[in-house]
Amino acid sequence: MKLSYYLLESSLDNGGILLINTRTENYCALDSELADNFFNFKQSMNLDDLDLELKELLIEYQILIEENKDEYKCIVDGHWEERSNGNSVLSLILATTLGCNLRCSYCFEKNKQSINLSLDDEASIFKFVSSQLNESTEKLQITWFGGEPLLGIKSIERLSKRFLQLTTFRGKVYSSTIVTNGVFMTHENAKILKRALVSSVQITIDGTKEIHDKMRPAPNKGSYDDVIKGVMVSREYFNTSIRINLKRANVNSIPTLLQNLATLGLVDISLSFAVIFLDNQDSDMSDYLTQEEFAVIQLNLSRLAVKLGFTIGNVLGIAKNHLRCTALDPNHYTIEPRGYVHKCVDYVGKTKDAIGQIEEGEVSLKNSDKLWKNYSVFTVTPIEGEDDCGFCKYLPLCYGGCPKDRINGSDKRKYICTPLRFNLVDMIKLELDIN
Repeated sequence: MKLSYYLLESSLDNGGILLINTRTENYCALDSELADNFFNFKQSMNLDDLDLELKELLIEYQILIEENKDEYKCIVDGHWEERSNGNSVLSLILATTLGCNLRCSYCFEKNKQSINLSLDDEASIFKFVSSQLNESTEKLQITWFGGEPLLGIKSIERLSKRFLQLTTFRGKVYSSTIVTNGVFMTHENAKILKRALVSSVQITIDGTKEIHDKMRPAPNKGSYDDVIKGVMVSREYFNTSIRINLKRANVNSIPTLLQNLATLGLVDISLSFAVIFLDNQDSDMSDYLTQEEFAVIQLNLSRLAVKLGFTIGNVLGIAKNHLRCTALDPNHYTIEPRGYVHKCVDYVGKTKDAIGQIEEGEVSLKNSDKLWKNYSVFTVTPIEGEDDCGFCKYLPLCYGGCPKDRINGSDKRKYICTPLRFNLVDMIKLELDIN
């Protein structure tokens, strides 16, 4: 047998060792005695030198594998199997409107028309879902999106009723989530969403009141106070998370924001941090963080959040599959008003980039659909100076990063590589509360 190529090791202060398998997304911390045993085995590669329980653990986590196992082939084959056949979930992101009550500087909504789902759109979407919900599909997963999706609460209410009836009649599982700016998260709307079986809500806050109001303003005023009210309402009804988008302009305000949220008693809400990055069309990139810079900031903010009592989502083990981008999932679609269909949510509102349009429940695909179907990180020729993804131990965690950014020619190491390439070990140590 041999050790996995995708094994990462990090020593611990107590003399132990943290072992991470990026391919299987398993990890374990060994005490000093087992760590010594593991190192002795590494030198001899004699299975008889391994503690029996440790041996079984290493095999279970595929840290120790058969000599002839080709892990890279497993990654490639698994990826294309899911690209070809998908999984048992029909996943849809439905934009109820392209309109929004906020004017966030970095959002796609800028300069877009405020178009809502029409009744004809809803009927066509339902017919499309009905045709796609076949025998091999076990679950329908809806993410309500926008613009600001709560501006289209009536569409959510009507379509949810029809989706619930359809899935119940066909014996399928139904679930839904919503991504909202939180301003319209009133008790009345929350009750509607609850009846629509929305299970979780994501709300964005981008800094202290002063900073947030600049980055996410409503017309003629800020939005921070209304968003906080929305968070307070949401947590009464749903699993609620706060997403904090980062760029240089707001990074320094986030520690104070976290302390303010803790003071408000919101430590029961999970937090996530994300990097704001616009396409290379933006001429001034000076305010945007590279992935390596973001990784350091993410780690430091996560440490502070945990110290304050917040929960940070698991680093690994959430999605053990071979697709890290829904755009490559054959069973995923993003649909906006007038029936325009996208594979990538970042293209919502950009009708010229749509892969097709739903009419009477049928999708007429354009040639742009081939862009996603033919995309493969395994055949991408590295740009001069870039590392080859095929040899990267973090490949199973990102599969080459964002396909859209790769297609658009973004700098790989700066803006495409997963932040986990730079902070994975420390993030897991934080999760396990070890050093």
